[in-house]
Amino acid sequence: MWHNSWMFGVHHWMWAWGMPFGGFWFVLFLVGLFVVLLMRSPHRHLPPMRSSALDLLEQRYARGEIGREEYLEKRQDLLS
Repeated sequence: MWHNSWMFGVHHWMWAWGMPFGGFWFVLFLVGLFVVLLMRSPHRHLPPMRSSALDLLEQRYARGEIGREEYLEKRQDLLS
């Protein structure tokens, strides 16, 4: 049998270095898979975006709660 202790030692040395790097790539793969699945999820649990003051003003004008003059005046105030 050709079982050289030097070769056996080199084999274990390479295995010892290969495991951490192989584990690194495996973890990196799992993180990437998680990110892809999270991005494709139809039910992302993000808080609803709040309307800005200008959006609220436009909604009030559209509902008829305020008139054109008041809308234009408040819009100008918000934009300046």
